[in-house]
Amino acid sequence: MVLYVRKRELDRKIMEYVEKNPRTTISRLAKDLGIEKELARYYIERMIMEGKLLGIIEPDQPYMSFKVEKIEFIGDNVRISDAWGANVLSLYKEDPDVRKIKEGVTVEVYEDRIEVKE
Repeated sequence: MVLYVRKRELDRKIMEYVEKNPRTTISRLAKDLGIEKELARYYIERMIMEGKLLGIIEPDQPYMSFKVEKIEFIGDNVRISDAWGANVLSLYKEDPDVRKIKEGVTVEVYEDRIEVKE
């Protein structure tokens, strides 16, 4: 019973932290809550699978990666999506990355950058 209570308490703390810091990383969350990074990753991944969280970003790993199937120009923005339109990225059309993106390339989205893989 004690483990169950602690588990729920940690769930609550993580949810509160992410609500206050929506662009946090697992590393930052773990440090600020005083828990091991692996434990934080376990809880976050479980909460994502349960639908409690949409995702969390690690600066050195992409949080979204998809093959570009469709590029649309909408005003000053460019909408980039996969075949189903599920993974959508919207960029300002003057963004330097826009010139690198074409149909068939893979786009990886990180916290602070976009990488185009040919």
